[in-house]
Amino acid sequence: MTLQKPRGRAEIGEQRRLRTRGRILRAAAQVIAKIGTDRATVDDFIVAAGVSRGTFYNHFKSQQELLDELWRIVGREPFLEIGRLCGEIACPVERFAATTRMVLMRATVDHTWGWLIVALSASEATLTDDLRAYPLPDLMAGKHAARFRYKSEKAAVDLVVGAMRAGLRALLEERREAQYPESLCNMILLALGVSQREAHRISLLSLTTPYIPKPHQEKNLAPLG
Repeated sequence: MTLQKPRGRAEIGEQRRLRTRGRILRAAAQVIAKIGTDRATVDDFIVAAGVSRGTFYNHFKSQQELLDELWRIVGREPFLEIGRLCGEIACPVERFAATTRMVLMRATVDHTWGWLIVALSASEATLTDDLRAYPLPDLMAGKHAARFRYKSEKAAVDLVVGAMRAGLRALLEERREAQYPESLCNMILLALGVSQREAHRISLLSLTTPYIPKPHQEKNLAPLG
């Protein structure tokens, strides 16, 4: 009996820690969905979660660490699922276009996810390994197939990432028409050297397995506490 009590107290303490961590993450997700990552601060997360500053920093060293954790929990799997679905498309240009549209469409129904993409794609230092893989492979494959035409790979990547971040911001902050993902995709394809006719056709291709899930709910964070 005397050996079990310390273990019991340790388990209770760990459960309490996980509940607090989960509460902070849920509160942060709600704040981000409401006001975005640019305006959100640690103070906002603290107030929303109802914890002290010390408690927050006991769980997360920085806001960036919290964002990375949110990506692992609510962001990563949807992004990888989009990659898996689009990976079945043989044509690199059509694959790139489908990925682009699905990312934009996903963000319209899950603002937390969209804001995480915006925040984590801000610089090389904040990029996750998942996001770092987009969009270079499809750009290179498209150029090798003589479908994309550009001189600098870095410039092409900057063009795509910049346009996508601006597009996500527009969808999250200002709202756009339902056809906005197709319209932005069309413009990006044109900028990458695709003919006007082909860009129009590809940007309107039917997505046979569109990944447009319902907005995530708090239950997505339940395992954390």
